[in-house]
Amino acid sequence: VAAHWRHYVNGMLELLVKPLAMHSSYLKDVRSERTGDILRLQGVGDAELERRRKLTFKEFFIDNYQCHEEAPRHCFETLRNDLPLPARRFDYLDEILRSLEAFGKLLRSEPERPLGKLFLKNGGWPEFQEARALCLNKLKHLPDWFDLLPSDSSKIEDYILNNATIILCTAASSFNLRRVRDFKPFELLVIDEAAQLKECESLIPLQLGIHRAVLIGDECQLPALVKSKLSAEAGFGRSLFERLCLLGHPKHLLDVQYRMHPEISKFPISSFYCRKVTDGPNVLHRDYERKLLDGPMYGPYSFINIQGGIESSGMHGTSLSNAAEVAAVTRIVQRLSQVDTRSKLSVGVVSPYKAQVRAIQESLALEHDKYCGLSVKIRTVDGFQGAEEDVVIFSAVRANTHGSVGFLSDQRRTNVAQTRAKHCFWILGDAATLSSSRTVWQKIVADAKERGCFYDGNDDKDLCAVVSVAIKQDEVNRLLKMVDARLGICSS
Repeated sequence: VAAHWRHYVNGMLELLVKPLAMHSSYLKDVRSERTGDILRLQGVGDAELERRRKLTFKEFFIDNYQCHEEAPRHCFETLRNDLPLPARRFDYLDEILRSLEAFGKLLRSEPERPLGKLFLKNGGWPEFQEARALCLNKLKHLPDWFDLLPSDSSKIEDYILNNATIILCTAASSFNLRRVRDFKPFELLVIDEAAQLKECESLIPLQLGIHRAVLIGDECQLPALVKSKLSAEAGFGRSLFERLCLLGHPKHLLDVQYRMHPEISKFPISSFYCRKVTDGPNVLHRDYERKLLDGPMYGPYSFINIQGGIESSGMHGTSLSNAAEVAAVTRIVQRLSQVDTRSKLSVGVVSPYKAQVRAIQESLALEHDKYCGLSVKIRTVDGFQGAEEDVVIFSAVRANTHGSVGFLSDQRRTNVAQTRAKHCFWILGDAATLSSSRTVWQKIVADAKERGCFYDGNDDKDLCAVVSVAIKQDEVNRLLKMVDARLGICSS
């Protein structure tokens, strides 16, 4: 870009200073047999070649001026966006562009006026001469406003990083800043999602000679992912944010939430944030509530009891799925696709288990043409942290007789799941299993019943029908697997 803008500036200067000589040289060149042969090889036809050979000075000047007037705009915009320089320098670029534009308008304002004489001494038309002189003056002083950028890519990178007022990067990639020549220490480091960053990862940017650091995060949500159980038990996944909180370091709570409808935020605020967070004025406004499907079951916040489903590991290894909830989720998404909304509705389908996520993805893929009007994202809870959607449907999966819910009992994971929705959050789960789990889910079911947000999926006849079919089909599939397994053992 640096080379391009110099090229265009020099070209415009030459055009404004000696256009008559340029036109003469152009005609001499384009009329030569050698140039004609080259242009023909480039695909220029005889008619176009003849036109170029007869180009008048006025046509030549206006064509070249328009080219040199438009081309620098892209270069100047790139310089403005990428170069870390004071705003007043870019104001000078704007002045140049305005001067060139004004000169161009002047040229087009009197199409009958001959241009050739204007570039001779005492050429007349004072407005033209004044506008031309202004453009020349601005262009000649442009290098005074912009240091000549280096041509080597690594030096350009060093130049930009050394002059930037704000640098955005990941914690890991901040290590590359140590290699920048003559790098000046940061005045301020801001680490976002600091509660998800391992302590050792936080040390990378902190070694850059930082004067002050601000950590922004939520210790009530999921920490960094640590796959090794031994490493997790050793505290490898702990963040610097969490350590400082445990040590009693003072912190400032961002105590207003602007995402969730109050009915959605009620349980997380009371259970996870000790009622210290309040709802913002935007979510308290009556217009924030969306009535998307008929019936009280599909209000801002609902627990929909899906009975009869069975959790199973099946072909996806140890991860669990629940066919009844897959069918229920699929049907609800199909119905949402039929809703007429002013803007495209975003729907998030969240489950703690990868097998359930895959099963829902496969089910919805079969019916893709029925919900193409929606923006649908299907992820695990861990994959949804930091995201938000208009509607979130949560599939709890667990359905057994002994109240086992596995890692669903993790309060931080539950908090993430409960705080992704803006307008509607619908929980699909087996109430009997969750109520007997002696975990936070026991409280969630009890809270839903107390608030009148607990509904039986069988009360929705349409939902009940698809769930019943799914349960019967699942029973057949499990029976066939048992037969296949026994036949396999016998043949062995």
